[in-house]
Amino acid sequence: MAIPTWAKNLGFVDEKTRRDVLAGAAALIQLSDAESLSLVTLEAWAQGTPVIVNDRSEVLRHLVDDSGGGGIVNAVHDFSLMLDSLWHQPQEWVRRGKRGQAYIRRHFQSIENFVQRLEQALHMISLPLAERMRQQGRNLAKSFEPVAWRTAFSRIVEDVLDAPPPHPP
Repeated sequence: MAIPTWAKNLGFVDEKTRRDVLAGAAALIQLSDAESLSLVTLEAWAQGTPVIVNDRSEVLRHLVDDSGGGGIVNAVHDFSLMLDSLWHQPQEWVRRGKRGQAYIRRHFQSIENFVQRLEQALHMISLPLAERMRQQGRNLAKSFEPVAWRTAFSRIVEDVLDAPPPHPP
């Protein structure tokens, strides 16, 4: 498959070039459905760049849902709409990139949070599987509590309010 004239294959690049490319991008598009954790997604967020991910990648979908740092697509039509949004609402996408950046700082760049997660993981290893499952169920249930629901809903309302008026058919 030939590379389109508007695209440039950089091949493997050094770390500084990669950071510069990510920092200058409007968004990172990571459509793999086989990602368990995408380092390039985290690198993009470190530069404040939003991401567009595939709905079929459970981990990336969860990260974008949790952070508000991009968009999720599950069909070609969704992808087209997402690119239209990126083009017509660049400031909204800058905000998404900043939310992703804040998310990784909170969850991946904080020594205290890392130590806490590591200690929690070590504690969970000593628990019987049934107890670990119960705890995971309780944690999932927290995402349906009113505070969590209001936060997610307010993000949706904010996105709608910041969106341009719909075009007439």
